[in-house]
Amino acid sequence: MTKYTSPTKKARICRDKAAGMSDADIAKKFGLHRTTVKRIFDRYAKSEQYYELKQKTGRPCLFTKHDTRHAVHALASGKVCDVAELQRKHFPHINPETIRSRLKQCGLRAYVRRTKPYLSATHRQKRLEWANAHAHWT
Repeated sequence: MTKYTSPTKKARICRDKAAGMSDADIAKKFGLHRTTVKRIFDRYAKSEQYYELKQKTGRPCLFTKHDTRHAVHALASGKVCDVAELQRKHFPHINPETIRSRLKQCGLRAYVRRTKPYLSATHRQKRLEWANAHAHWT
């Protein structure tokens, strides 16, 4: 992944290069590689349009970062139990495989949740009595 270089840093690099500093000195000053300094200078020296962003190539993502956060929250809170239900309720225009792959990138994985044993009021009472009776074991 490439490191982000702010527009202010790009302007300073171009200013230092125009002042006569070498690529290696500028790179050391800003903590970049010297070829990065050369590329930035070649790209922005003439136009000085540091804040202008190029339009991204390729198809825009249908499932955005915000959608990913929403999906993780819905799964974690128990509003939905699996990706198929999540897709039906919240993202009908997105393929479930797309959602699964994005959730996998976030570190979530599919598994069958263990069932929690039912504890009735009598079970809880008996557990409390046992715990009180054995409180001083250690």
